Amino acid sequence: MAKHKKSPLPMVFENRRNEALVSFWWTGVMLGKCADKLFGQFDMSVAKFNLMMAVKFAERPLTQKDLSERLFVDKSGLTGMIDRLGKQGWIERKSVPEDRRSYHIALTDAGEDMLESVIEVYDRLIDDITEDISDRQLPQVMKFSERIRAATFEKIAELSR
Repeated sequence: MAKHKKSPLPMVFENRRNEALVSFWWTGVMLGKCADKLFGQFDMSVAKFNLMMAVKFAERPLTQKDLSERLFVDKSGLTGMIDRLGKQGWIERKSVPEDRRSYHIALTDAGEDMLESVIEVYDRLIDDITEDISDRQLPQVMKFSERIRAATFEKIAELSR
């Protein structure tokens, strides 16, 4: 039996495809609001969390340019975010020996500790939100989400031309 009560969409639809897509979008909005509340407890934002996670789990040291491309954030916005994370003592810039104009972005020890604290609470939140989805259903949810994400990515490129 479902633990969570239904949360209706903010409008009624005649077109089922529109309803399905808006359902994904609206769920994303709600997840964003939930994340804002969670990360706000740690003087963090979704964007800061995503940046720190990208750095932590990168397969190699990342430059600001790498992070900008991975996170779909413009370089100027990313620079400000890195500056703020640096002032908080969670991120540092390290010179790239082969390119004096570039810096690798790294977590400080304090940043690692903060991220671990956030991840612990974040993981509990994810478990709570998804508890009504069985392990068997998760691949299907991820498959549908990936299809929508891929189609949206293509449309962004198309509309940007």
